[in-house]
This record gives sequence, C-alpha cells and structure tokens, in this order.
Amino acid sequence: MKFQSIPSTIDAVQFFGANHPECLAFCPAARTMSACSAGLVIQTPQADVPCAPGDWIAHHPDGSFSVIHDAQFRASFIPPPTHKVNLPLKPFQ
Repeated sequence: MKFQSIPSTIDAVQFFGANHPECLAFCPAARTMSACSAGLVIQTPQADVPCAPGDWIAHHPDGSFSVIHDAQFRASFIPPPTHKVNLPLKPFQ
C-alpha cells in the first residue's frame, strides 16, 4: 500500500554551527552539547536528539520540536514564496 503524508506547515531554522543564539532562542528545548562541541541537543519527549551543523530544528503544529537532517528536510518541505503576488482587489458582489 502507498500512503501520502498530510500537508502541514512548520516553523524551522537550520543550524549552521555558528548560529547557536538564534537556535537557542527559536527552540527552548535546545541546549549546547559541550563547550568544545559545535552541536546542539534538542530535548524531545522520546529522547535527547543531537543536532549537527546542517540539520534543521522544526517546530511542529502540536508544539513539539524535532531534528530533521538536511536531505530529509529538503525532500519533505518546500520554502515559502519569496515574493508577494499583488492581485487586484475586487469589491464583493
């Protein structure tokens, strides 16, 4: 059997290694691994999940956070439009 996933919109930030402050502000469940490591750890209900540079931190509609590897993220999500479409406004009839 084949299954199709339900479309959902998430907030996400990509961890680059140097953007610790941005990631820590985005995800209250994040903490640094150690003083000598470039990684983060995301606390989830299942386990503490390591987040390496290049991974994405996702904030899901149910309020949970997860770590998604870059290849999986790019295969699963599309970026938002980078431009606004200005359609002419028509009065209600």
